[in-house]
Formats: sequence, structure tokens, C-alpha cells
Amino acid sequence: MEDGKERPIAYASQTLSVTERKYPQFDIEALAIVWAAQKFFLYLYARHFTLITDHKPLPQILHPDKGLPTDTKTNINADFCSRAIDTNMIGKIREEYDEFDNFVIRQMQQLPTTPERIASETRKDDELGKIVRLLEAGKCLKSHGYKSPVVNYKLFGDCLVFEHRVVIPPKLQHNVLKDLHAAHQGVVKMKDVARYFVYWPGLDKHIEDVAKACDECGRFANVPVKFGGHHWQYPKQPWERINIDWWSFCGKNVITSAYSKWIEVKITPSTSSAATINALDELFSSFGDTITVVSDNGMGFSSAEFKDYLTRIGV
Repeated sequence: MEDGKERPIAYASQTLSVTERKYPQFDIEALAIVWAAQKFFLYLYARHFTLITDHKPLPQILHPDKGLPTDTKTNINADFCSRAIDTNMIGKIREEYDEFDNFVIRQMQQLPTTPERIASETRKDDELGKIVRLLEAGKCLKSHGYKSPVVNYKLFGDCLVFEHRVVIPPKLQHNVLKDLHAAHQGVVKMKDVARYFVYWPGLDKHIEDVAKACDECGRFANVPVKFGGHHWQYPKQPWERINIDWWSFCGKNVITSAYSKWIEVKITPSTSSAATINALDELFSSFGDTITVVSDNGMGFSSAEFKDYLTRIGV
């Protein structure tokens, strides 16, 4: 505004799909950013813009050092959509724990040790203890000769944190590796889990060594990769997408709703496009037209006649 104050010009929201509701909170927050950028594309395109989020793990994880502000105290315009804020309480809340603090605390609570033990062993370690003392004194690690990734360490309480992960001191690394290896998931799965929670230099190599030395993990090392083809998003409502196929036994056309798994069976005189169209016409007159029809590459489904029919009714 002319007086320098900021005012919202638009609000937007979207209901999450059934699949999206199963996302972890971090993924949901990231999804909101992607969706908002697409929603307001015409405003943002070819412009520099500032993105403000109250989900502090997001800038910490995605761009810890690239100009994304980490101050979330003034994001009241957007935050009101999810919770009513008492402006007198903002300072008090932030003085205790902000969202990123709580995120790190939850990470520590899931480890096979305690935050107090991590802090104690970190301070006892010669190298990590030195880093802790430098950060406590407000020193810049880069100016003391540290390089990436150590230069990006931050202090959370008495523990060191790298991005969103807790830095585990050498004395506790064996316990953490043992916990990661407990389910015998193999190298890839162990690394995936580790990257959510913990960090130390050489972690990937240590995981590989543990898995290679394990007979149980070795059994699954050469298992063929699972099919990684198209994953259908779950429909938002009944009859939004149907799957159709021929069942050669007694000339039956089987139609299934992808939403409810409801099955309709139509006996037809042949597998021609005309017979399929007649069967679908009966269903659409009862349940309404669908949005998407999924079929294999059978002649009755891939013919110009069948495609013209679907186009004509708006499928």
C-alpha cells in the first residue's frame, strides 16, 4: 500500500485428494507451494517474488542458504487461514519453540538414544565438541577453516544439526546403525530412512558396510526392481474413472469403477465397438457420464468409432 503496509489481494485454497491426505506434513507444505505457484502463475511469471511460509523446516531443508527468510512471525495473513492467532502471544510462542524446533525434537525422540545423551557425547568428542564451542561463541565455522558440509552445522540446544538431521557423535553411531539395520531393508532403504533423521560424515559408506556384511540383506540385494510404471491417482468421486475390459467367457463386458471398485457386467453379442458403445450407453444413462475410461489396446476400444463416441459424450 502507499503507506508501506502489506495487504492481501487474493486468497486461495484447495481440498486435498485422498492420496494427498496421506502425505507427510512436510510434503503437504511443499505441495501447497507448488499449487499456489501454479494457481497464481499469471501474476508470478517473469517476475521476482518472495515466498513466505510459516513451515520452518521447508526453507531449512530445501534452501538453507539461498535467501529464503526464516522469520515466520509476520506471516499472519496466510497463517490465519489455518489457525486464529493472538498477536500478543506470537513473541511468547517463538521464545519457547518454533515449528522447526519441534520438528527436530520429534526427530530426536525417534532415535535409539536420548537428546541428552547425544548432547553429552557430542560435547565430549574432540572435534564435535570444538564445533559446539565455536557456535556457542557465535563464531563463523567457515572463518575457522571448516568446509562443507561441516560449515553448515547449526546448534540446536546442545546438539548439532545438519539441515534437518541430527549429527550423531562417533560413540553413538553404532547404536543408530543397528537400529537402521534392524528390519534388514537393504542399502537403499536404510539410506532413505537415515536421510530423514541422522547425519555424520561417511554415513552412506557405513550403511553399505553393514548391509554387505549381513546375509539377510544379501538375499534381497539382487531382487528385480519392482514395476515403476504409471501410478493412477485415486479418483475424488464415484464414477469419475472407470476401467473396462472384455471377459472372453460367455462374451461379457466388465466395467469397474476405480473409486468404489463397483463392478458392472454386461453380456454382449460380440467384442465390437458397437456392442461396447451400447453397453456403456446403458450404464451412462443410469449412473451418468464418466470423465475417464481406461482400457487395454483391444480393437473394440481403440477403433475410431469408439473414440468418436467417447469424444462426443465428453469423456
